[in-house]
Amino acid sequence: MELIERDESIIKLITPNGEIDEYEILENFPFSSESKRMGIIVRHKESGKIIFYVKGADVIMAPKVKPGQRSACVEFCENLSRDGLRTLVITQKLITEATYNDFKALLKEAKASMVNRDFEVAKVIQSLEYDMEFLAVTGVEDQL
Repeated sequence: MELIERDESIIKLITPNGEIDEYEILENFPFSSESKRMGIIVRHKESGKIIFYVKGADVIMAPKVKPGQRSACVEFCENLSRDGLRTLVITQKLITEATYNDFKALLKEAKASMVNRDFEVAKVIQSLEYDMEFLAVTGVEDQL
């Protein structure tokens, strides 16, 4: 896959077979040192599928992966960690239009909260972060 365009509203990729895939960015959740993860919700332009991607620290992400995939996720992370690499787990989840609309309404309400806004927003985002499909683990040499 090759990223050919990215702005605040779209992502365009070239697939291995040369086709262009376009995604509409619906929500973007930047990395924070508190959450130790980042996420994005996109809609595939052609199929209309809504996909929630999350990337984050293995200790945070492993419990969010589907139970049947957790042991593989942990094993990959441990193998890379033994080699001295810093690991990140990448996951995805397909969500329905109805689920996304409910989520969007709750997120809007949380963002408008006058009390504990950050906590309320995080709680809404976490409501989607379960049974995530394990996609990959990255291992990066951490040179200081």
